[in-house]
Amino acid sequence: MTPVLAAALNNHLPTCVILVRSNCVLDVAGEVKFPGGVYRQLTALQGAIERHHFTVARLLLAAGASFDNTSTQPPQHLFNDDEGCL
Repeated sequence: MTPVLAAALNNHLPTCVILVRSNCVLDVAGEVKFPGGVYRQLTALQGAIERHHFTVARLLLAAGASFDNTSTQPPQHLFNDDEGCL
């Protein structure tokens, strides 16, 4: 789970704003546990929409998050980037 995904799932708008301003990668999918022990891969935008956190979802969309262009792996440059958000 990425920090932006955790913030989006918990409707923590101030944290999402900070992460967006720090240019974190928005379209990395993380594993989210749902009731009944079901796990799904979601991006921060998908998680915000799933939980009806529409203000967070609008922020992520305005910042360039894509609903269908997702990756389950972070971009390789983040592994060497001290300013990454993962």
